[in-house]
Amino acid sequence: MSCVRLLNSKTSTSSSFLGKNRSSLSSAIERRRVCSRTPALAPGFQQITLPAAPHGSATEQHVLHKAQEVEEWIINTRRLLHQTPELSFQEYKTSSIIQRRLQEMGVAFEAPVARTGVVAQIGSGSPVVVLRADMDALPIVEDTGLPFCSLEPGCMHACGHDCHMAIALGAARILKDMERKGELAPGTIKLVFQPAEEADGGGKVMVEEGVLQGADAAFALHVWPALPVGTLATRPGPLMAGVLSFEATITGRGGHAAMPQFTTNPVIAAASIASSLRALVTAALPPYEPVVVNVCHISGGEAFNVVPDKVAFGGTVRAFSDSTMTHLRERLSEVVATQAAVHGCSGEVDFREDKEPYFPPLVNDPDATDFARSVAKKVFGEHNVKLADLTMASEDFAFIAQAVPSCFAFLGVRNEAIGAIHGLHSPMFTVDEGALRLGAAYMASLAVDYLRDTAEKEEEAQTRL
Repeated sequence: MSCVRLLNSKTSTSSSFLGKNRSSLSSAIERRRVCSRTPALAPGFQQITLPAAPHGSATEQHVLHKAQEVEEWIINTRRLLHQTPELSFQEYKTSSIIQRRLQEMGVAFEAPVARTGVVAQIGSGSPVVVLRADMDALPIVEDTGLPFCSLEPGCMHACGHDCHMAIALGAARILKDMERKGELAPGTIKLVFQPAEEADGGGKVMVEEGVLQGADAAFALHVWPALPVGTLATRPGPLMAGVLSFEATITGRGGHAAMPQFTTNPVIAAASIASSLRALVTAALPPYEPVVVNVCHISGGEAFNVVPDKVAFGGTVRAFSDSTMTHLRERLSEVVATQAAVHGCSGEVDFREDKEPYFPPLVNDPDATDFARSVAKKVFGEHNVKLADLTMASEDFAFIAQAVPSCFAFLGVRNEAIGAIHGLHSPMFTVDEGALRLGAAYMASLAVDYLRDTAEKEEEAQTRL
């Protein structure tokens, strides 16, 4: 989940947490001395035991059994990754861990891809199904107190990407074992370990480098602290909002505060524009269209008796369709320019796409989502597969979903009994690790069933001929 993007949406991260994030770097360094460098399953923080899904087919039950056999390996892999967080396009240690695990399994891979990413492959030929996991962490000081906490001061896996990688590696281990035993239908399974989801649009780079070329479907998940462990949620169509950041600059004429007749005050202009921006920008949109226009910072002037020449303010705009995002972009520029002129100033907007690319809305393909839900019901049990709520947060899996029929899902990791209650991007974020086995079984089952269903359809088509 994008760092800049999600921090501007509603999360359970409190201001006190953010205060700790800024002030406790020295305590984080001290905690390095007590964090285990070889994480074992920690007493007092055990995941709950979840029963196998009662509605699973023989295939899903087989995969669930394999996931249970490698559960401790998945958890320890997650904990190792959790101790080694790295920021976007700096995931060198992370990439090495992934490559080492793949080598141990005998899974072929290519690296580096998209600068620091890894693309693994099981099987060959058509169809091609993609399982994606993101790799990067956040510039947050961890405050969980876990025995396998971050060993990198000021950096933390506070968005669960360590879980995503461990789940994908667990799925790879299951799938490779099934391949050796001749239990997979023909086709290719690509496991895409993608860098730079949080800020730099690594998904876009993956698409531009041709990683998705020839793919027939793609699937991914995200740990979701609002959902209880043992559940999964998704929905067809729009799921997560597109987002575009902006920086508006209002230029006036500075001077002495005692002589307003010789100045044009950009502070007053900026304050007026910022306070009315959402209403003016969204006035022409239908009232049922979910939209966010949020001003999140404003800066200008340093003295009490000096009118500055310029004031800047910025934030994000979010919506669930590219057409609405285009409207918001155009209207934002118009409103800033015209309202600045009302105050005798000039105004312009920089959408900062050279620094942070526009993330389009994440839109799940209906057929891919129907397939994913059917698989999930066999893994989690029918009553544990939910219809996901729309969220204004963003995800760069959206770039992959634009290129290939895809489904993105939310994996429940909440468990109040062990304190797994904090929101994404919180310095206290953690998960119930019992979800990892289910996530690996779900991802592996997606690949197994997709190859099998495709083979069966091709066989039926041949029979009709």
